Amino acid sequence: MALMSVAGAIFTAGFVQIYSTFRATQEQAAAQQQLTTAFLRLDREVQYAAALSLPARVGNDWYAEYLTGVGDPRTCVELRMNAAAGQLQRRSWTNGTTISPSPWVPLASDVTAVVTGAGATVAPFTLLPADAAVNFHRLQVTMASTSGRQFESIWPALNAGIDATDSICTDARGIP
Repeated sequence: MALMSVAGAIFTAGFVQIYSTFRATQEQAAAQQQLTTAFLRLDREVQYAAALSLPARVGNDWYAEYLTGVGDPRTCVELRMNAAAGQLQRRSWTNGTTISPSPWVPLASDVTAVVTGAGATVAPFTLLPADAAVNFHRLQVTMASTSGRQFESIWPALNAGIDATDSICTDARGIP
């Protein structure tokens, strides 16, 4: 009977360990899938953006904006890394109108800004400006899932040339 108790304890501990590993793997895969889906959506939008703004931090949240479309009216799109909710969020409004942005829509959950080994926070959004070698602005997005996996992508804004304005669509920052 004692032998069966020891064998049962070993079996139970092994089963719990397998379940824990399986659950952690599933959570990481789900977070990766969310970010992949969000990045694919942003790839289509940012690639054809007419202008990118200079990203900034307001409170604990990080913001980046870009202008989509050609002709008038164009649409301003704002991305936010919402630190409190752990989400990458998106909203939009018609450029040049009284600002009444759409509600925030989560693109990915369980994400956070990347923290370096020295404890510094890496800005999730970075504008890589156009220069003589690359004739368009680029938006770099760097973030991590709460499981610790880091994601980074750089999207060229092919319609945002050297003369593009870096302060476009920034007037909604901080508006809930």
